[in-house]
Order: sequence, then structure tokens, then C-alpha cells
Amino acid sequence: MNCFVRGLGVAVVVGLATQAMAEGAAPLTAWITQLKGQARYSSDGKTWLPLKQGDDIKAGYLIQTAAKSAVEIQLGEQEAKSGVMAAGTNALHLFQNSVLSVDKLTSEQAETNGTGETMLDLRAGQMAGNTRQLPAGYKFEIKFPSGVAGVRGTTSFVINAAGGVKVQSGEVVVAKVAADGSVTSQVVTANHGTSLDTGPSTGAP
Repeated sequence: MNCFVRGLGVAVVVGLATQAMAEGAAPLTAWITQLKGQARYSSDGKTWLPLKQGDDIKAGYLIQTAAKSAVEIQLGEQEAKSGVMAAGTNALHLFQNSVLSVDKLTSEQAETNGTGETMLDLRAGQMAGNTRQLPAGYKFEIKFPSGVAGVRGTTSFVINAAGGVKVQSGEVVVAKVAADGSVTSQVVTANHGTSLDTGPSTGAP
């Protein structure tokens, strides 16, 4: 598709420290619930295939949306897969001209405190998300070129690759990585936003 973003880099962004998963962690299910316009994905960074509604999304996929296009992605347990988002599941919206790498999707159920990791890399464009009742042991992080956002609990947020973060509800921990490798972080709460270049603000990304 001629309208896709070109010249994608493969630079690795330094993020928040990750922890090793306990034994028994299983892949988390993710799938396309809505598709507007055109989008495609690659599992090797070379071969591209068109995305369709209902397609499964796996760790290692690179997703790209065209102009005037968008995709909705739902994350949850396999038995929750349906066209309607159920309580306790998480959803992502990838806007037009965006590139998202799905780095890790794992989940481990426990009696009272499930753990797991959702690790995403927003390389271009903008995305929104809604997380519901993330357990205390669950790690949900989104890298973008100038930093990392860690989502906590039940949260609604918008993030763009230029470094803008807006939180509609809940909390997001935003970390900025300096040129020398040092990290500064802040907690962005409901109805607030931050630009990693200019500090806290109430403006949209």
C-alpha cells in the first residue's frame, strides 16, 4: 500500500526494566475486532500480509495502518474471544498511519493475583487503550521513541509516537530516557497529560 509509513527503523528504545516471567506463563490471546480501511502485518519485517477482522495477533507481529484507516485489537483469554468486548478484557485502538510492534503477550492465572506481560512498541502514529482490572503483578508497557509508558490497573489512555500521553482515567507511569541513559519518571493521573519534551500539561497528545 503506497500510503504506508516508509523507512521504519529498527532502533531499540531503552525502556523500564523487565522481570522474568514465572514458569507456566502462556501466550495471551489478541485479535482484530474492528478494521476500518486498510492495515497489514509482518511477522519477519519483510513479508507483509493484509489484516482482516477476526485475525489473531501474536507476539512478534508488526502492525501498520494506512491513511484513513484504523484497527481495534482486543486482548484476553482464549475463551473470551468474540466480537464484543467483555468485562475484564483489554482493548487497543491503532489510528491511521501508525506502526505498532507487538513484542510480548503472556498471561499466567493465579488464584488472586494473575501475572503476565503485554509489551508494545509504538514506532509511529498514535494509539489509544483501555485496560480493565489489571492484576498488581501484571506488566503492561508501551515503548515509543522518546520513552516508555507503564499502565496500571483500570486505565484509559492515548499515546502518540511523538511523546504525548493523555490519561482519561487511571494512572500511567511515564519514563523519559536521556541521551546518557538516565531515566526520569512521573505518574500521570486521570484528566492529565504529559509531553516528554515539555513536562506535565493538560493538553491532548
